[in-house]
Order: sequence, then structure tokens, then C-alpha cells
Amino acid sequence: MPAKVRPEIEDVICKYLTGDSRQNALEFAAWLKKNKMKPQMQSSDYSWKFSYKGKGVGYFRLGDGYVNTRGKNAWYADLKFRINDKSNEFLHNEGLSELFYQNIKYCRKCGGLCAPGIDITENGKEHKNVCVNGFSYEFWLPITASMECIVKIIGYIRNEIDGK
Repeated sequence: MPAKVRPEIEDVICKYLTGDSRQNALEFAAWLKKNKMKPQMQSSDYSWKFSYKGKGVGYFRLGDGYVNTRGKNAWYADLKFRINDKSNEFLHNEGLSELFYQNIKYCRKCGGLCAPGIDITENGKEHKNVCVNGFSYEFWLPITASMECIVKIIGYIRNEIDGK
């Protein structure tokens, strides 16, 4: 039996998304590939992991990122970004703090042992039940400002991986 051929991310984007959502997703996928982080399909065509030098950076997900993707014209970037003094300073210096903190991912009780998440205080604001699975920030239907934020954060994550 021949091996199942996995689709290219561009084909899946074109299959499920339309209009600006499709165009922005295609541009993001192209940017990832150009920067040596080709998205790799996970267990299904709606979840794509991207890595740098073998280390996870984030996920590119279509629809709600789980199973109900058909007919939903949505996508998001789910970034592996941990908050500490250094990363908080980066966000502040880049003018990204406000936009970044608007995209915190809260616990969905996905079945992991981490539920119900943790409570954190960032920049004086308390956030309850924040997801702790390592990907705690989601950027839904990114537009120009959030795309710039995502690109800068991915640059920061890559620098961390490089030890800079």
C-alpha cells in the first residue's frame, strides 16, 4: 500500500479559507518557509507545527484548531513564548505589550493534566486560568499589526534558540 501523501499547507489554506483570511494565511506560510520554518502537518490538515533548528516555535492552525474547521474562515498562530523578565522587556521595548496581552490563551480543559491553567499577573493585570501547555498565546485572524507582532516574537524565539 503506498504511503499517504500529505498535502502542502498552501493547498489546505486554499481549500478552507477565502478572501483576506486566505491571503494573510498564504503570506504567513510563505514567510515561515522563507525563514526556514516550513510548517509540518500534524495529525490532521488543520494543525501545522513550525520549528527552528529542530525546536518548536509554534503552530499554524485552521478553523478552531481542533476538529470543526470545515466552513470556518479562520486561522491563527499559536506561539511557544514564555514570559519572564527578559521577554517582558523585549515586548515593552518593541511596543508590543498591549497587543500581545490581548492574545492570551485561556484553559479550554482539553483533557490535559494542567487544567484549569494558572493565574498570572502581567503588567499589573491579573489573568486567571491561563493555558500552561507551552503555547499560551494565540493570534486569531492576524491583520497587519498583529502579523508584525507575530514576526517580531518569532524572531525573539529564534534568537533564544540561537542563544542570543
